[in-house]
Amino acid sequence: MKILDTTRTRLRPWTMEDLESFHTIWGDSRVIWWGAVTDLAGSANKLASCIQISDSCEPALGWYAVEIRTGTVVGNVMLQPARSLRGDIEIGWHFARDHQDEGYATEAATALLAHAWAETDADRVVATIVAANEPAKRVATKLGMHNDASLVHEGVDHDLWVIERP
Repeated sequence: MKILDTTRTRLRPWTMEDLESFHTIWGDSRVIWWGAVTDLAGSANKLASCIQISDSCEPALGWYAVEIRTGTVVGNVMLQPARSLRGDIEIGWHFARDHQDEGYATEAATALLAHAWAETDADRVVATIVAANEPAKRVATKLGMHNDASLVHEGVDHDLWVIERP
C-alpha cells in the first residue's frame, strides 16, 4: 500500500500497534452504527482482518489509518473490492467522534478517491452508507457521489452511493 499525504493528514497502513486508536473508532456505536466492536479483543480481531484484507488486495486497495500531523490516528478510510457489485471498488470512511466535523473525512476520502482513479481501472467507485447517516452522506456528496439505490447490509438499511470515473 502506498502512503498518501494530504494537507492535514497522512493515510498509511494499519498495524497492530494501532489497536487502541482502532478500538476508539470501531468500538463506538455512534461511529459504527451497524455493530460496533464492544471489547478490545474483538477490535483486535477486526483490525487483524482489515490488515489481512489490505495484504491480500491489489496494491492500490486497502484499509488506511488516517493520522493528523500530530501523529494521532483520527479515523480510517478504505478502498476494497465491493462485496457484491459488478467488479466495483468500494470506498468507506469512519472517524472517531472527537474528530468528526473537522473536514478530515472529506480530505482523506478525496485523496483516496483520486488514488483509485490513478491506480485502478475501475469504471466507478461505490459507498454503502447507513440510510440515516447524514454526516457520511455529506462527505459522499462532497466527493461528487450520488445516491443510486437502497440495500440491506449487516441487517441495516443502507444507501448505495456511486461515482463514475471522470
